Amino acid sequence: MKTLSITFLSFNSNGTELLANLGGEQLYLFNLCDESSSPVKYDTYKTLFDKSDLIEVLPASKSSSSETIPDTDSQKTNNKKKYKLSPKAEALKLKANASFEEQNYVEAIDYYNQAIILAENSPILYGNRAATLMKRNWDGDVYSAMRDCYKALMFDKTHLKSHFRLAKCLNDLKWHQEAKECLNFFCKRFPDYAKSQACENLVKDIEKALKSSKNKGDSVDDEHENSDTEWTTMSESESEISDISNKKPKLNGNESDSNESLSANNDKILKNIYYQKKSRAVDFNSRYCGHCNVATDIKEANFIGDNFIAAGSDDGSFFIWDKKTSNIVKVLRGDESIVNCVQPHPYSCYIATSGIDSEIRLWSPNFDEALTDEEDRVVNDVKSAVLNNQVKMNSHPFEYLFLNLTQNANWNTEEGGGHQNVECRPS
Repeated sequence: MKTLSITFLSFNSNGTELLANLGGEQLYLFNLCDESSSPVKYDTYKTLFDKSDLIEVLPASKSSSSETIPDTDSQKTNNKKKYKLSPKAEALKLKANASFEEQNYVEAIDYYNQAIILAENSPILYGNRAATLMKRNWDGDVYSAMRDCYKALMFDKTHLKSHFRLAKCLNDLKWHQEAKECLNFFCKRFPDYAKSQACENLVKDIEKALKSSKNKGDSVDDEHENSDTEWTTMSESESEISDISNKKPKLNGNESDSNESLSANNDKILKNIYYQKKSRAVDFNSRYCGHCNVATDIKEANFIGDNFIAAGSDDGSFFIWDKKTSNIVKVLRGDESIVNCVQPHPYSCYIATSGIDSEIRLWSPNFDEALTDEEDRVVNDVKSAVLNNQVKMNSHPFEYLFLNLTQNANWNTEEGGGHQNVECRPS
């Protein structure tokens, strides 16, 4: 199990947004004052549909044996008419599609991010970005892909590909029972495509996962506790466990046999606490990827004005993201080892950074070229830096030390470094 911890929290200037830097993972932005933000339960597809949606959306025609789930010609025509993109958004979508075909998923996601800002109600863009996130498969990508599938289906309940990808995401997140129900619903709505090879393969994968869970003695209701990531709030968890402990009846020697039943009862109480917390949870608004955050206990992330986000990284750089699109704007070399501190000036256009080196560096867009080596500190090959950071975040601690030594030599300057798909280390 991969345990995650938050290394830094910061509020924006008016206290309406919270930025959380998650050690071993990515950077997340939460909107604290959005009245429309209510607890969202992405682990069930049922919030998207009602009984009126349980109809055969597409007439059965020739059975499909394709490895993928294609759109029908009629659906493509209807979507183009209903969700017509502006010329600029359409151009970005075409660039994203081309990058996807070249398996350049990092670049494709950047283009989709820009296009979605211009067309926030386009199910096609959300569905395409979901497919790209699933292919890239960084930490948190599958969950973000699931969110995109939900978005696409909120705008168009007949979006076939998003419905199928939703079932796949649920299965990849180890919510196998929900994945099974979602896929069964898909097969009833799209009976022709229930016969496709992709659908049949997913059915087999889900059944295999459910059978494996039963063999391990896990009930379907407990599946959510078996995910790869464990979330705890130390102060709340300790106080709740303490309350439970204080309510324990005193046991004498003759009552030792009741230990197991008492333990089971405590487990049940803790599970109820978990589900209560989950029911009140509000999901993040944006996610920022690319930096590496595993080496130090505190790694700052901050708002830079109203339009940008910045955070330090274990590769000696600090990253600046566009707050709205979540795309990387600039990567600058701030330290020879690690950048831990990134602080904006309260009212002037300066950023202060520090790390392992003995220097504190001040950054400003209005620099004097004769007095600075800023140009030498611009990381030009951002893609390689980002991919290498993802590899490091999923490496064994000893591997991480080796990778750091390698990178300090010449890693970032190597052509085509890194990997598009990053496999998490086994727990």
